[in-house]
Amino acid sequence: MGKLKGESGGVQQASYRAEARSDLNPKKISDPLTLKLHYARWAEEMKEYPDARLHYGDVLEQLPENFDAILGLARIDQASGDYASAETGFRRAITLQPDSPVAQHALGQFMLSQGRVAESLPLLNQALMAQPGDKACRYHLAEALAKSGDINAALPHFQQTVGAAAAHYNIATVLRDRGDVRGAEQHFRQALMINPELERARHALTALSRNHQSSNVARTARLGSASQGAPNGAAAMRIVPTAHQMSSPVNSLTPAQRQQLNNQQRLSR
Repeated sequence: MGKLKGESGGVQQASYRAEARSDLNPKKISDPLTLKLHYARWAEEMKEYPDARLHYGDVLEQLPENFDAILGLARIDQASGDYASAETGFRRAITLQPDSPVAQHALGQFMLSQGRVAESLPLLNQALMAQPGDKACRYHLAEALAKSGDINAALPHFQQTVGAAAAHYNIATVLRDRGDVRGAEQHFRQALMINPELERARHALTALSRNHQSSNVARTARLGSASQGAPNGAAAMRIVPTAHQMSSPVNSLTPAQRQQLNNQQRLSR
């Protein structure tokens, strides 16, 4: 889990590392397809998407209903901006395993990333009920609740995943982007009360107040727009989930396993 830190040079937005179960143990890899699947996951984590796509595709050629490979390709499509193909892949996975919290979470986070908050909420709720220890799923649910306007329900989930100060920081960014300046200011201040060294929250609060004052002046002079979006003077400090949600943990291949895969590839040519 990533947490906001007080150091000005290393502060990040609240995020997480995906934590999910898998029945694949890299120490017990014996067949070529399983090795390809692990290599694909590793390449995906390294953002080597063409290589990952190639190996996921190799798995699907022989196992067309391989759950992990289908999800892997859907995540790559999402990261690559091919949202139609990504949704098709996520829905295919949930059709194969409708009760899988991994599939529910994967589709739910995709819906959330597309701004389809109402569609994401039941999926993320179901996924978290099935695996309450999954911090990635809890984080996504917190984000969806906040964006739906249910701040009181979102806050404890954020607190459990990223800590108290970062929770208020994330709530503030959502409220700010919804145009609720007063609410955003309140939560930025609460974040600073908990962690006075949270410089990003301090800068965001200053920028928010400055922009709000400028907007009031502009509105009075009839030069402002009818509605206000995210403050122009504030940094883009949105809640940013991991670029691609992993359905199972990425297990780094050992040098011997990578050599084994290279040997298999040479033999297949």
